[in-house]
Amino acid sequence: MVQLNLNKVAAIFSLLFFINSSAQSTTSLLPNKEFRINLETVMYQKLIESSGNGLFNSSDAPSGVLSISNYYRLKYNFAIESSIGLTVIPYNYNFDINIEPNHPLYADNQKVLDDNITEYILPSSIIGLSLFKEFKFNDRTTFFTSLGLHLNTYPTYSFGSEYSYVVRGQQDSVFRFLDLELTDGDHPRAFWSNLSYSGKLGFLNSNSSGNGFRISFIFNIQPREIGTGTYYFDLGTHKEAGTLKWKNSYYGFCFSKTFNRDKKE
Repeated sequence: MVQLNLNKVAAIFSLLFFINSSAQSTTSLLPNKEFRINLETVMYQKLIESSGNGLFNSSDAPSGVLSISNYYRLKYNFAIESSIGLTVIPYNYNFDINIEPNHPLYADNQKVLDDNITEYILPSSIIGLSLFKEFKFNDRTTFFTSLGLHLNTYPTYSFGSEYSYVVRGQQDSVFRFLDLELTDGDHPRAFWSNLSYSGKLGFLNSNSSGNGFRISFIFNIQPREIGTGTYYFDLGTHKEAGTLKWKNSYYGFCFSKTFNRDKKE
């Protein structure tokens, strides 16, 4: 799976955003006000693991963001967009471990312990405000880049995952070999919030009535973690412990349906 460096992506977006487009002279027939319904398909970045020896792994996890927004065109090819949305933030962990022949779990049909697990457990509301720079292609099509802020709100949480195998024999027993815990840091209130940075790069097309669609590449960067945790492997012959950081950072694509809100004369 491709892993993106979101800090580099943000730097490129910032450069594009500040490119001067004052020389453009294309007359625009795009509406000054738009209402938008946005569906984002995104990949949330993996858990940040430290102190381990390679038994525990994490990968980017897919999810979605559904939002509505109001878009206002300003002077000099700038625009502003306010939005509100919902998402569920996942995390992924996976492992692939060779079992020693003398281990209780070893069998002819069980020589490797492996699994890939994605948990969808943390809902979040998003209030966004973004500044856009448009580069007009013709009177009904524009390319754009944007930079913005998200206010993300989460419920207080403490999550745990464990992985077990049952050893069959004269006396069946449960063999638990993985424990994983994530916590938000014991916030005193039922809900808590933080800020993240967002950006978009894409194009918009509008028909003669002013309605249309928008397609864009998007990113969101969370400077601080939304959770920390620990994990512990114990296979007898294989042991590993480490710490985890969980961030609300993602990249993906957004499709928007746009509706003209200009008053008809």
